[in-house]
Amino acid sequence: MVGTFSIYDTDDQRTLMRQILKELKIDSKTLRERAVLSQISQTKNRGGNAEDYLSESDGDYLSKLIYQCFKRYEEKLKENNALDFDDLLLKTLALFEQFPEVLSQYQERFRYILVDEYQDTNDVQFRLIYALAKKYRNICVVGDDDQSIYRFRGANLENILSFEAEFPGCHTIKLEQNYRSTSPILHLANTVIQENTRRKAKKLWTEKTEGKEVLFQEYETAEEEAREVIRHIRGENRFYKDFAILYRTNAQSRLFEEQCIAWNIPYQIVGGVNFYQRREIKDLLAYMKIMVNPKGRYRLRTNHQCTEARNRKCQHRKTSAVWSSVRRILSYRNNPLCQGSRPLRKSALGNREVQSNDGTLEARRTRKAYRANP
Repeated sequence: MVGTFSIYDTDDQRTLMRQILKELKIDSKTLRERAVLSQISQTKNRGGNAEDYLSESDGDYLSKLIYQCFKRYEEKLKENNALDFDDLLLKTLALFEQFPEVLSQYQERFRYILVDEYQDTNDVQFRLIYALAKKYRNICVVGDDDQSIYRFRGANLENILSFEAEFPGCHTIKLEQNYRSTSPILHLANTVIQENTRRKAKKLWTEKTEGKEVLFQEYETAEEEAREVIRHIRGENRFYKDFAILYRTNAQSRLFEEQCIAWNIPYQIVGGVNFYQRREIKDLLAYMKIMVNPKGRYRLRTNHQCTEARNRKCQHRKTSAVWSSVRRILSYRNNPLCQGSRPLRKSALGNREVQSNDGTLEARRTRKAYRANP
């Protein structure tokens, strides 16, 4: 890396990989950018590179295509003086291994180390932790092997199962009392999880002996699931504000929202679009990052291409405006936020709250859009 560098987030990686697939003339139906990036990330999480991926693969047609994409991906990152999130770990580990004096400096700085969710660490993270802790051995990790669910992201369960072997003389404290759930829920959890063959023995318990039995229901489709959940809520003689529906991903909310709207049930969505993923914030950050790293123009170009896709009619005018702004920013780097900038104009309504019949509040979500004055 040269001087300051850019960090590519997930959207940046996908945009870059789509460009690579296009350059290599690989049909998106044959290979999608998500699949390629997943293989790259898993390889990096094990501490490997493109050559390691090829040697560990089956050598089939798809593996060779991914290898070509992997190599081109690394070349593009280098051209743009950029790193992805996995590189941040790999480069730090390489720095420690190649320059022991640097490692020694950080061992002195971090004499006491605490790691949470240790069951979700990958191989590179373990090597980093071990390198930092091996001098003073003041390390405390918190985790539960029964909750290890991120193997598809590179998590290695052996990290927590072999902790005593890696750090002999450590003291293990089991936190088996549960303060949240009732006895029937914990009994079900213990019964299910004890079927795991690779785990540390433990049994959760609680002082809350009372509680309803757990109801397990399986549905054929997601639509049927949403319909039956809302039907169950309607059948209960309680206020709507007494209910909460928990789901794994934001995409699952749509079906439940449709059922609530159909039955005129007031609801509120907790959470929303990540702040840094909003269009106006990503545009602003792209300008700021090119001030710090002028070589990273790829990020600004791809960010602008998303805007172009939304308004093809103004393609030439927008392209000229963007690069004109960039030139002004690079010309006034001593005070980039005060000169050569364009004001933002707010062009949407805010959130509204509507009083429902039963006294609860219904939050009607409206989108906010910000754009630069032409």
